[in-house]
Amino acid sequence: MLGEPEGAKKYDIRVEAFMAQPDATRLHQLADDVARDEFSIPIARTMKLQEIQEAHRIFERGGLAGKIVLIP
Repeated sequence: MLGEPEGAKKYDIRVEAFMAQPDATRLHQLADDVARDEFSIPIARTMKLQEIQEAHRIFERGGLAGKIVLIP
């Protein structure tokens, strides 16, 4: 996104800039770690995309021992 979207202030949306650089070497290292079962991302729940509002409420309550994955 480039700049603040039109109407952001109307909805009290905070916009902050950040930069990221692709790093193919690091991505390869992470893939190797996954292949050796040395890296994983804990999944707390899997929910349907249609349940996104409920997923957001669960996330906001906190206390999850992992991520919420949304599937089609």
